[in-house]
Amino acid sequence: MPSKENAFSSPYFGCREFPAFFEYVESPDASTIAPAPIDQHLGFMLYDVFDLRKEAVSDGDKPFITLFDAHVRNGVLEVPPFDSVSVKKPGEHNHAARTDGIWRRT
Repeated sequence: MPSKENAFSSPYFGCREFPAFFEYVESPDASTIAPAPIDQHLGFMLYDVFDLRKEAVSDGDKPFITLFDAHVRNGVLEVPPFDSVSVKKPGEHNHAARTDGIWRRT
């Protein structure tokens, strides 16, 4: 089981000024800390800048920006798996349009 020291570097939301604190949860009932009572739509969040389908990144590779529509539910931000249709990838036709300040799929 991973320990709290098993992160390569401290995770953060977008830039290092916004640290992300986390804990490994074996099952939802195993957590000893109650989730924060927060429900909020955060909008599109950066998933990665590399194509995670590739085994290795080469020096000449161009950025491969991927995004996901982030929601905090009961204090928890769940990140979808990279191969999920919820992760927006370059060249895919899962467009979104913004209306009245809210992003919606078209």
